[in-house]
Order: sequence, then structure tokens, then C-alpha cells
Amino acid sequence: MKPWYQWYDRVPTVLQDPNETLVDRLVSHCHYQPNNVALYYFGTSFTWNQLTDRVKRIALSLAPMGVKRGDRGAVLLPTMPASWDVQL
Repeated sequence: MKPWYQWYDRVPTVLQDPNETLVDRLVSHCHYQPNNVALYYFGTSFTWNQLTDRVKRIALSLAPMGVKRGDRGAVLLPTMPASWDVQL
């Protein structure tokens, strides 16, 4: 047992890997609660529907450059909505 586990009171020491990806979760949220707020940034709200649309537009813009599903890349952006769009 790791010594810091003694401070974990109600936090599990082992987490199970989720059976779905972030994209799966995004699509699910968009389907079940499309108009709920997904991101709030400096007074601007983005719904799950809007976030999904932004992610799809980025994916479509990368395709002509030869980027395919499963390809890996690096992104360096400040903490802002665009960083979520690109990561998803």
C-alpha cells in the first residue's frame, strides 16, 4: 500500500478504465442534453451541440491535410475553448 493512500478517505486507490472514449462521451452528451452548457468561458456559454459542431468542423478541416482518425499530433494552446475543440 502506498503511504499517501491513508489520506484518500473516500477516494478509490484504483480506477477502472472507461469503456468509451472522450469522443463517445461527447456524442452521448450531445444526444441526451444538446442544449445544456458544456463549457463556460469568460461569460460565453457553449452547449454540447455547439461543442460537437466545433469539433466536427476542426476534424473536417484537418482531413484535406491528410490527418486521419487515429493519427496523433501535438497542440499547444492556452486554456480556452479552442483547446477543447482540438483535443476532442
